[in-house]
Amino acid sequence: MNKFIGIVIISGFLITAYAQAPLFFDPDSIKANGVNIDVGYYGSPYVYDWDGDGKKDLILGLTR
Repeated sequence: MNKFIGIVIISGFLITAYAQAPLFFDPDSIKANGVNIDVGYYGSPYVYDWDGDGKKDLILGLTR
């Protein structure tokens, strides 16, 4: 029982000792031919070569 309590205390110390605030970057606009693309408020854009033609495709995941 004492070993268990010691492990819990040490684990709690390690978790709080290395905790850091999350790092967020400024949002960027998605553009096509110099024009902003509106992906909506909850849009989750992802760039991927969907059809394997060597060109990047824009894939959007939307939720409500």
